[in-house]
Amino acid sequence: MNFLEIMLAEKLKDANPALDITGSDRKVLQVATQDFTNYLKFHWQLIGREAGQCELVEKIERLYKETPAELEEFLTVWSSIWLKKWKERVKLLIGEQNANKWSQASKSIAKA
Repeated sequence: MNFLEIMLAEKLKDANPALDITGSDRKVLQVATQDFTNYLKFHWQLIGREAGQCELVEKIERLYKETPAELEEFLTVWSSIWLKKWKERVKLLIGEQNANKWSQASKSIAKA
């Protein structure tokens, strides 16, 4: 895990202590990290640039060294918003799958 993943893991764990970031919920952390790096690339206009990844790392390191409290606070806000949206996405996906199962189950019960 890189330091950004570690920081995000802490923030996600603070926002939802039930998450097992290093175990069964590892994918949540991976998606959050990817979403956060994509957000920063977009915000700093690094998308499509040849050295975009290197610039991204440099900017994050500079931000962490110069204003660590600001980065911490931003990650707290960002991760709580992200987690809320993640739950909505998961609920929609699981909700649609379960709706089909419930529909099939109710048809089976009605036939019995």
